[in-house]
Amino acid sequence: TSFTYFVEDVGTISLNFSSLFYFISIENLNNNEKEDFDFTYFNIIGFEYSISGYENNNFNSYDYWLYGFCNNKSDTATADPLPEGEKRTDRISSGLSSDTAGGWKITVRPEPHLTGRKICVPGDISSAAYFMAAAAIVPGSEVLISNVGVNPTRNGILKVMRAMGADISLSDEKLQGFEETASILVRSSSLHGTVIGGSLIPTLIDELPVCAVLACFAEGETVIRDARELRVKESDRIAVMTEELNKMGADITPTEDGMIIRGGRSLHGAEVDAHADHRAAMSLTVAALAAEGATTIRGAECVGISYPDFFKDLDRLRTGC
Repeated sequence: TSFTYFVEDVGTISLNFSSLFYFISIENLNNNEKEDFDFTYFNIIGFEYSISGYENNNFNSYDYWLYGFCNNKSDTATADPLPEGEKRTDRISSGLSSDTAGGWKITVRPEPHLTGRKICVPGDISSAAYFMAAAAIVPGSEVLISNVGVNPTRNGILKVMRAMGADISLSDEKLQGFEETASILVRSSSLHGTVIGGSLIPTLIDELPVCAVLACFAEGETVIRDARELRVKESDRIAVMTEELNKMGADITPTEDGMIIRGGRSLHGAEVDAHADHRAAMSLTVAALAAEGATTIRGAECVGISYPDFFKDLDRLRTGC
């Protein structure tokens, strides 16, 4: 469903609703170019709606910020426990003087005069995860990644790698603004299978594709479960990672909410497809680094969605420059 509104001095606002997302676009009346705008130009009326912890955290977080500019009380009632993404957003908004209450319900009261402050944005552990995984499975590797966000709601990859026996250590741990940060050192090591599920899943949902790669190089069986959300990401990541890694010689069986990965087999180069999914592309790249022979990844340019310099940074690590 689409709705279009005209706002004086701003332009045309189009709201397009889907099952999980809505998108707001602004068209400048003078040159038809899209541009940033100030929500204070117009009246936003608060409303109440229900969400599930299964829904996209980014979508929920965007709404959360928008509510702060509403001209009446705005409630978001959640049917499931508060998603991890909201817990992270709550940290920042509370620091900016936004009036929030967590738990099973978020209530954001109008606060048109938020207090600004300097915020340190740490490195994204989701992006760091590919280099962490590569260092763990490529023999003779050692990688140090500085200033990475290790917020407990997002550091599940650290727990999984340690459970698999990875040689991983943290240093320079500190709190910067609202986020815990650290330098992460990973050295190549022998890995073994583990079980990834339950409350751990929300803390590494985006890293599960590369966890599947780690599991391919681990001795024994790894089970990923309770991760049905992978079915509705940029691709069906359960199906994609199963299909593409199996092309490289992996032994993976998909399940409704995860994968069963029997590791310890040598992977070989193959022609694989990223399926327009940036995380699948980067994960398959990690697998290719430790496989025998050359691998071609079709559609690898999709990494630009989240990490445009991924291949450039990877080359720097490989060449030591």
